[in-house]
Amino acid sequence: SLVYPLLHDRKDYFSQKDIRYLVDYAAQRRIRLIPEFDIPGHTTTWFIGYPDLATERGPYEIATHWGIMKATMDPTKESTYTFIDKFFEEMTQLFPDSYFHIGGDEVEGSQWRESLSIRNFTREHNMAGNQDLQAYFNKRIQKILKKYGRVMIGWEEILENLVIDRDAAIQSWKSRQSLVDAVQKGYQALLSHSYYLDHINTALTYYRVDPIHDHELKMLSKDQQKRILGGEACMWSEFVSNETVDSRIWPHTLPIAERFWSPPSTIDLRSVHERLFRMNHLLDKMQTGVTHLSSYKSRLQDLIIDTDKKKDLLHPLVILADVCEPGGINDRAKTGKYKTNTPLTTFADILQTESEQVWKVQQLSIDDPKLAEIFKTWSLIYVRLRTLFDGNEIHKSRKLWGQDIEKLSKNLAHVGQIGLKILEYSGNKTFKDEKANSTNSWKLSEWISNQRAALDDLENNVAEVRLAAARPVRRLLDSVKTAS
Repeated sequence: SLVYPLLHDRKDYFSQKDIRYLVDYAAQRRIRLIPEFDIPGHTTTWFIGYPDLATERGPYEIATHWGIMKATMDPTKESTYTFIDKFFEEMTQLFPDSYFHIGGDEVEGSQWRESLSIRNFTREHNMAGNQDLQAYFNKRIQKILKKYGRVMIGWEEILENLVIDRDAAIQSWKSRQSLVDAVQKGYQALLSHSYYLDHINTALTYYRVDPIHDHELKMLSKDQQKRILGGEACMWSEFVSNETVDSRIWPHTLPIAERFWSPPSTIDLRSVHERLFRMNHLLDKMQTGVTHLSSYKSRLQDLIIDTDKKKDLLHPLVILADVCEPGGINDRAKTGKYKTNTPLTTFADILQTESEQVWKVQQLSIDDPKLAEIFKTWSLIYVRLRTLFDGNEIHKSRKLWGQDIEKLSKNLAHVGQIGLKILEYSGNKTFKDEKANSTNSWKLSEWISNQRAALDDLENNVAEVRLAAARPVRRLLDSVKTAS
C-alpha cells in the first residue's frame, strides 16, 4: 500500500508492480485473482503500524503462534471506515475483479465485550451484542465496496445477521448447511467446507463432495441453484513452506477440480487413484515447475546426518516413507510444538499426501505372490534402518526428523509380520498364538480381532504420521474373515 505504507514489512512484501504482473499473468490463463483482506478480526498485523484501528491500542507485534487472536478492529469509530475506504479504493485499482473478499470469520469478541465505549455504542444503537455489532460493520463495509463497483464475499459468519444486501456472496467453510441457507435467503454462495487441502484427507473424500448434491437439486429452485457459484480448494499455510507447498496442493487438487467441472452424476470412484497418480507423475515429467516428486528422495536423504550412511540407508528410508502419510493441520497442531518460525523440514513434511505405493499394493489380488515379497520387505525394515538409530548424534537426528522414525520402522516391521501371518493362515489354515506359543489355541474370530486391533494401533500411534501400510494388510485380514 502506498496510502498506508506501515501496513507491510519494509523488506518482504509484494509491490504494486508485482501485483499488477500477477493479475495480468493469471488473466492470460483465464484465472481471476480475488484478494481477501480479513476484517474485523485476524487483523493483528494491521495494528502494528496503525494502532488507532484497534479496539485496544496495544502495542501489537507479529504473532508467533497460530490461532484466533483477541485483537479486533473497533467498528464504532468513524476513523476505522475512513481508513478502510481509502485502503479499498487503492486495492480495487490493483485487483480489477468484480468480487472482493472481506473475511469476517472468527471474531474472538472479548475486546468488544470489555470496552466501555463499545458497550455504550451498542446500547445506544439497540444492539443485542457482538453479532449485531459485526453485522453493522459488515453493512458499512459492503456500502464502501459498492462505491467501487465490487461485490462483497465473506465467510459464513457474515450470514448470521441478515442486514447485508443480497448481492453479497457467502463462503461456507464450517458447514455445508450454511451454503443451502445462503442461497435460500437470496445470496450467492461458495463451498469450501470439506475442500481444505491442509487437512490432508484422501482423494476419494475430496472427490465425493459436490457443491450441489443431487438431493439439494430437488430442494432448491433453479434460481437458487444458479446462486451456487462453485467451490474453493483452500490451502492454508500454517504447515506449508516453499519446499512443501507443491506436495500439499498436488495431487489432491486434481480430483477436486474434476468434481467442480463435472455434474453430480459423474462419479467414477474406481479410476480416481489411477488417474490421480498418472497425472501426478505427468506434472513432474512435463517440467511444470512442480517439484514434490523430483525433490522427494533428496529431501529424505537430508534426514540422514552421517554422510557415510546416506547412500546405504536412503533406500530403506524411502521404503518407509513411501507407505506413510502426513497428518493434517489438526493432527499437527495438537502437538503444540509449532510456531510461525518453526522450520517445516521434518519427515512428515517430506511425505506425499497420499501413498501411491500403498494404493498399488491394494490393487493386487489377495492371492498374488507379490504380497509375500512386499510384506517380507516391510518386516525387515527396522533391521535395515537400525544403524540410523545408533551413534553419538542420535539426539540431533531425532530433532531433525521431527517424528519418531525409529518407532515407525518398528511399526512397519510389525505390519509386515502380521501380513505374513495372514498369508500363512490363508495357505495352511493354521495360525500361531504368540503369547502361548502354541498352534491353534485361539478361536479364529479372536485371532482376527487381535490382529485388527494391532493394525489399528500401528497405523496411528506415531504423532503426525499415518502408517498407510496397515490398510492393505487390513484388507487381507478382511478376506480371511469373509472366507471363514
